[in-house]
Amino acid sequence: MSKSFSIYLDLMRFLAAVFVVLSHFVQMNVIQGQYAFFTPELGRDAVILFFVLSGYVIAYTTDYKKPSLVEYSIARMTRIYSVALPLLFLSGIAFFSLFSLELYDGSSYVYQKMYLYYPLYTAFIGDLWSISETPPLLTPYWSLAYEVWYYIFFASIYFFRGYLRFFLASVIFIFIGYKLWLLLPIWILGVVLYHYDNKVLVNYRMARAFFVLSFMLFILFKLYDADVYLIAYGKQLWPFDNLPLGSAYGYLSDYIICLLVLMNFYFAKHAKLGFLTCFEKPIRFFSYYTFTLYLTHWLVLKVFSLTIKPYFLGYEFFSVSILVIVFTYVIGELTEKRRFLFKFLFESMYKNTLGRWKLDVKNPSKINNP
Repeated sequence: MSKSFSIYLDLMRFLAAVFVVLSHFVQMNVIQGQYAFFTPELGRDAVILFFVLSGYVIAYTTDYKKPSLVEYSIARMTRIYSVALPLLFLSGIAFFSLFSLELYDGSSYVYQKMYLYYPLYTAFIGDLWSISETPPLLTPYWSLAYEVWYYIFFASIYFFRGYLRFFLASVIFIFIGYKLWLLLPIWILGVVLYHYDNKVLVNYRMARAFFVLSFMLFILFKLYDADVYLIAYGKQLWPFDNLPLGSAYGYLSDYIICLLVLMNFYFAKHAKLGFLTCFEKPIRFFSYYTFTLYLTHWLVLKVFSLTIKPYFLGYEFFSVSILVIVFTYVIGELTEKRRFLFKFLFESMYKNTLGRWKLDVKNPSKINNP
């Protein structure tokens, strides 16, 4: 992967998180009136970009680093839990406090059985089959319940062979349920893009033209509300009334967005975007906090709207923006910048449990060879 393309992916990752935040600002009336009209609501599209990017990066890192199953598992757990666990803890405290003070009027069943639901959230099983459970005050958490299981499904195919691969992949596929099936092709196509993006080389001038075209097609797709039509049509096509689509409601529109993202990434790689290296430091810096920003902003928004919003009428956007930036930076410094602590924890857990069995997971002739 060239440096310029790596920087571009980081830039897109950060911009996607920003668009999720802006979309929720509109949803929560932090941005109102004419400002809301001109603010693009691209939150769903940004999540689809995350899925494609996730599949692409996982394929790249496994191909480049050739990790063992244990190394892969620890790396994924470190990446997810280093941010998810602290945010679950903070959101749990905030939820308990707000509900106790009668400032939060939803999810009373969660409040009564927090000991049951928060382990469920920690295990990322809130969207399996017809389950639709997202942690209170952490609405963006839903996408993690997809991504984590895609990591596991990928591992079952990549690290095992023969009948064992087929058995494990089949069990996981059946276990995750129909909602994750609907969006799985999007993640898998990110993997496919990595393995085939160098098979057909294109002239950089042509690549730049199609790179720009991908943005233009996306703008037209949104401008003419094609996504709205496809979402409605997808719901109409869905034949199982007793199986709600839940967070997979936009699957038809998501497929088109996925194709546009694939087109954009493919031609971006061949477009020789060398000028991006001049902005490497700021792009890398901001992208480092992407995951934290993605999860933190909704918690800040909800707590703000339920507690101190009346004191900032007319200044909601600036007030919330500052709070989101501050909390993202502080939490990011304590979580994403301290990932090594979580890695050490998971490595210690492995050595004290499975590691005692002396499983030879680094021998490619046994289980970890694709």
